[in-house]
Amino acid sequence: MSIFEKNSKWVVKNIAWIAILIGGFKILSNIIYIFFNSKLGYYLDFIPIDLALGNWFFMYLNINNEFRGFDLLTLFLSFALIIGAIIYERTNTRENKLLNFSFAVLFIGTIFKICQQPIEIVFINQFDKMNESIFYIEQNMHFWFNQIYQLILNLILFFISYYVLKQWNNKKQLLQTETNINQESDYIISKKWKRVVHLIIDLTIYFFISFMFFNKLIQLISTKLHFHESLGRYFGIALMLVFTLAYYTFFEYLFKITPAKIITHSKVISKTNENLNIKSFLKRSLIRLIPFNPFSYLFIEGWHDGLSNTTVVDVKEESSYKIVYWLLFILLIASIVFNILFNPFV
Repeated sequence: MSIFEKNSKWVVKNIAWIAILIGGFKILSNIIYIFFNSKLGYYLDFIPIDLALGNWFFMYLNINNEFRGFDLLTLFLSFALIIGAIIYERTNTRENKLLNFSFAVLFIGTIFKICQQPIEIVFINQFDKMNESIFYIEQNMHFWFNQIYQLILNLILFFISYYVLKQWNNKKQLLQTETNINQESDYIISKKWKRVVHLIIDLTIYFFISFMFFNKLIQLISTKLHFHESLGRYFGIALMLVFTLAYYTFFEYLFKITPAKIITHSKVISKTNENLNIKSFLKRSLIRLIPFNPFSYLFIEGWHDGLSNTTVVDVKEESSYKIVYWLLFILLIASIVFNILFNPFV
């Protein structure tokens, strides 16, 4: 048995406790930072990714006449990990939907953080001049310790997420049609409304996770290379398209899913039942960049399906806790609305 297989089996076997540990320490780090203003909270933050887009998604509390904020979206991700772990254990490992989705978000988030770190290190002086660094940077041993600590933590989260997503999503059972007479496929093709949901959710998740990275990168490029702001923005858009291409290509190649497809119980397969290679998924992702492609599947077969000879089908999934998922989602939306209405810095 290879090291990969050993690690993968151990992670999946203990994933509920790992999820509770990650989510619990994130919540604890927020409490320590907000009420005690201690740097210990930084080192107990086991979800070191950026999800919030400005003050709309930061909830501030006035502690001793000092406002301290926490990222609502990442906090809810912590609760999703804990609640997902409880559901996973209560259903005897049958229902992993919430955990699956949470680790998909962690997977893409850690990739962006790992890409972000070399930029921060190489251009540390530039970030200081801009005075807009992603977090407070000091040119001393404390800075290097923080960077190494963050890198190790992100790599651990990356591999944990990878093991879990690989194990769970490659073994999803496809739902077959009752009869294949006059059917395009032996499997149930995902409905068009699901495809719309995939587009909205995947792009929303991608935008929230990548926003901080691209925003800082565009500012850095414009300042460092003396680009006009508009030129730097175009360069940033080009990079965003490249990363979007990578997002869809590698998610679907590695796991046959995206985060949105976990929610709708869907999976990408070949129409001809052949093994898909990375070229197939790259082609599928490139076609996504064609203008008006998102609207193509509203009327006919989607271009990125038809031209790449792939399709999206439904998979068997346990969903006995739908009410919990809806309550968590409603609570998140209500918290964001409440925060926008009463946030002192919006």
